[in-house]
Amino acid sequence: MKTKNAFILLAFLICFVFVGGCANEKTVLKQPPSLFVTNGENTIEAKMGSNCWSFDAENGTRQGLCSDYAKARIDDMPKLYTEILPHSVLPYSSVPEHFINLKCSPMFDEVEVRRLTVDNYNNNPDEFETVSVNDFSFETKEGNYVYEVFARWNNADGYDGDCVYYFFVQTSVLIV
Repeated sequence: MKTKNAFILLAFLICFVFVGGCANEKTVLKQPPSLFVTNGENTIEAKMGSNCWSFDAENGTRQGLCSDYAKARIDDMPKLYTEILPHSVLPYSSVPEHFINLKCSPMFDEVEVRRLTVDNYNNNPDEFETVSVNDFSFETKEGNYVYEVFARWNNADGYDGDCVYYFFVQTSVLIV
């Protein structure tokens, strides 16, 4: 009986060492993650723009890379088409389709979202509306807009950096 108990204890210790060792390893991202944009059941992947990223390399050094891209063309941006109800039909905040949700893994530590009309995006990029983001979500707005997402990750897990993402949303109001 003691041999059986010793065997079980040894097997448990081996499993604990292997599983515990694996659980303590952290994943270090070597580039910014993809950003997914969701509205109701619709999801698109935002177009990644310019970014700077650094990470702790396996050899103990810090490595990094900056990639500079030309401004994304609207024709090349992922597009999300949404329909919303007029404010008078339901409380606006109770309808999920009235909100855009941002998702990536891991989530960023800081974010700024800018909404630009198509004309401003093409001709007056300094003319934009800063969008209020709460819990990685923000309200849609009737019309055609380019969204610029400026995301930043802080060095808490062996990597940090910033990245710009772009996507286009066309929102129309349903007639009820």
